[in-house]
Amino acid sequence: MTDTQQNDLDITVQSPGKYSLGVTFGVITGLVYIVLLLIRYSFFAYSPVAYNTFAFIAYILILASFFFCGVQRKKQLGGYAETKEIFLTLFIAVLITEATYVLFNYVYLAFIDPDFQNKYPQVVHDYLVQKGVSTEKVQAIVDKIKEQYHTITTSVVANAMGFGVWVVIDGILCLIFSLAIRKPRPQY
Repeated sequence: MTDTQQNDLDITVQSPGKYSLGVTFGVITGLVYIVLLLIRYSFFAYSPVAYNTFAFIAYILILASFFFCGVQRKKQLGGYAETKEIFLTLFIAVLITEATYVLFNYVYLAFIDPDFQNKYPQVVHDYLVQKGVSTEKVQAIVDKIKEQYHTITTSVVANAMGFGVWVVIDGILCLIFSLAIRKPRPQY
């Protein structure tokens, strides 16, 4: 092999793009969210307490994933990272994760298990009656739950607003994570 041919084969390693980690974590966290939602809908809908407890635990796991993403971004940048560098990565992950959540909820409730919209409100009804809640209050709560599920499957505007609200909430939490994780480069 001549010197000219050898120079043509030189490969330089490029550092990952500033968006790649956010996209990767967003896709992974979105897929984890889908699995957690399937578990919640399939195994915890027998009781409002179990259903909501699992939802809370699942959300904590999603937030932990965002935090871990921020830590990985800081490592990717050599152990030093400004708030905005971490936050940009986390925000991309949040956008992808929340979009996955909204899309999956729509598909699940509209096509995979549309009867869930009737089954779960009945579970809530039975639970509240067992707890001695007044008939009027039980009916108001059940009607509200039915309306929420109906809205998920029929209103693009409501889904967009829900997406926006959760992006803001997650964004604020990720800003806090970014502030906690950051480590500015030393000034010489």
